[in-house]
Amino acid sequence: MQKDKNSQLICSASDLVNFTLCPSITLYDLQHLETPLEKAEEDPYAQILQEKGIVHETRYLDRLNKTGRAVADIAALAGASIPKLVENTVSAMSDGADVVFQACLHVEDRIGHIDFLEKVDKPSRLGRHAYEITDTKLSRKAAPKHIIQLCFYAELLEHFQGALPEYVHLKLEDQMQLGQPIQGRHPEDSGESVLDFLMDGYATVPENRGIFLPKTYRMHPDITRFISEVSYNGRLSAETHSAGQGLTFQGPNDFNLPETGIRFIPCLHDACSQSSIEETELIRQN
Repeated sequence: MQKDKNSQLICSASDLVNFTLCPSITLYDLQHLETPLEKAEEDPYAQILQEKGIVHETRYLDRLNKTGRAVADIAALAGASIPKLVENTVSAMSDGADVVFQACLHVEDRIGHIDFLEKVDKPSRLGRHAYEITDTKLSRKAAPKHIIQLCFYAELLEHFQGALPEYVHLKLEDQMQLGQPIQGRHPEDSGESVLDFLMDGYATVPENRGIFLPKTYRMHPDITRFISEVSYNGRLSAETHSAGQGLTFQGPNDFNLPETGIRFIPCLHDACSQSSIEETELIRQN
């Protein structure tokens, strides 16, 4: 939380998250703007988490660079004014940079410092392209506060490109997404797994590095399209016979679910990485 030169209050995604977690945090932040409070001692554990978060973010940036995508590095302007950071971010978006790293977007009383904006082939106010948001988190699973933050960024992005992003993305510190954690120092790429070394930053196996199996024989085409876009760069398709799969409802269909495809049904729960009574009950009721 901060004030601009005209004393207008400017809030960030973290401020919104803090308010949803505990309104008292917001009260203290407002008080601190008027009368600075005594600064708490540095928490060594928080410092370690911050450093690991930076490493996680840097590893994802390195992967993007290895794919040959044009990256506009707004972080290189560290110390610049907010208008300058916003100007360079919008300029990179208008020029069609493949990736904008540490993008800064400011609309009235809201400001967002976004880890990555990644270009997608979708018409927008910018031209024949648009951007989607990718946020790196030092976590094994998504949390409600992560979604709040992404939605906050999405509304800011809409102001500049004229449309909400179709998808927002989280890159978690997850063993399924990134390589195994390594202890020790390894020169250049010698610390990578064999698979990471051969893939060289590509999300799917390129033609000159191996064989990519482009057909799935189990998923319906409506599901395959989503999985393909999210995880396989649009290269995966479904075998024609799988189009005959679907759901048959013997009772009432309260959620108006179609016979095929993916639909999101919200279910509030927490700390349920292995099992969820809440999800089970929701399925049982419907």
